[in-house]
Amino acid sequence: MGQCGTQCGMGLTSCPNDAGVTACIDTTSDNSNCGSCGNACRPNTTCQASVCVANLGNVGPVNLSGNVLDDAGVAMTCTTASGASGRKTAIDDTNNLYVAMLCGTTTQTLYVVTSQNGGLSYGAPVSTALTGTEGAIIVGTGPTPTLYAATTITSGALTFSASTDRGKTWSAPQVLETPTNGGINYGLSMAMYQSTLYISAAVTSGSATLDVLRDGTGIGDAGLADVDDAGFSLSTANLVGFFISDIAVDPSNGNVWAIGEDDGTYRVAVSTNGGLSFGTAVSPPGGAFFTDWALAKGTIFGVGSTDLLYAIPTSSPTTDTTVPGLGVTGVADGERSIGVDNNGNVYVATSTNTGMTVARVLYALASADAGPPDGASSIDSVRSIPEIGSGPTITARPANAALLAYTVQGHVYATTLAY
Repeated sequence: MGQCGTQCGMGLTSCPNDAGVTACIDTTSDNSNCGSCGNACRPNTTCQASVCVANLGNVGPVNLSGNVLDDAGVAMTCTTASGASGRKTAIDDTNNLYVAMLCGTTTQTLYVVTSQNGGLSYGAPVSTALTGTEGAIIVGTGPTPTLYAATTITSGALTFSASTDRGKTWSAPQVLETPTNGGINYGLSMAMYQSTLYISAAVTSGSATLDVLRDGTGIGDAGLADVDDAGFSLSTANLVGFFISDIAVDPSNGNVWAIGEDDGTYRVAVSTNGGLSFGTAVSPPGGAFFTDWALAKGTIFGVGSTDLLYAIPTSSPTTDTTVPGLGVTGVADGERSIGVDNNGNVYVATSTNTGMTVARVLYALASADAGPPDGASSIDSVRSIPEIGSGPTITARPANAALLAYTVQGHVYATTLAY
């Protein structure tokens, strides 16, 4: 056209650099122009498929709470407890890290901190304005996913909020449920399936029931009534004599599992219609108290007050296999948490009176269909954290990496573990 210019080949984009010189750039992998010209990735992140993805390595511990101040400017104490209820760590598809903590004295508020560089640094704690005695977070899928938070108050309400900007701002708190006969008890849990969020809370009203609330367009949501104008659908499963610790969704088929124990005996029940109703609860062998659960690759993994890791196949939930060696000496109630990565590898965080440990068990060594004989020791790795902390909560969403948060003397710490 009579002018000198740059013509880029197929798949390349013409981008000027800081000196104004134009070059042909592959924006799918260029760290300085990731997805678009001038979009530079943060330190410790790389451009993958036009999205900046954080690199997860061995980092920490990092003090996340610092001085969280109340309205009067007084520093508040913060906690991740209880480790066995209400998971307070999350990792999204681009490896951004999220940690939640309850801060305050008479009234506790749920705060969330975010790291966009693999745990090298975290932003300031941001209040969700949710108050309660137990809290949990979970993150959706995609490059800019929604982050969800919920809290419960014993003998009180289940409240909810969401963030679409990686925890910088939060929607106004919504009351999803206020039981009229008995309060919400221990057992707050959250799970995701495609675009649908599940929140469960064990409600005590004469007999144990499980309330499941869904938000989204996934399986089981159509045709169910919303509650409290919150966009959620509610169903109640009467699982008598069944203390529900967690709700989990099988990513392969969308089946929803209610998991817990009855006086130390494990109990599981499945819903094939998105939590609208559950089948009869069954009991695999063994059991424990203060349990925590995760599900991956068709296997339910559980830990509790014993030294055993349990692997329960969803295809045969009345059977299981066990892996010993987690240790029980000095472990207080609720001081054990479990996470599982995309490959089915299991990570168990345990707090004792001498420090904390993270034990990893490879899927090939733990799964009921591929594991060793029942009761064989197959712990792949044990890492020690010298701090004497409480409320360990662990998540291991990507392959071969985990995020652990815990509390020491009113402060919340986080560390990332890579294998």
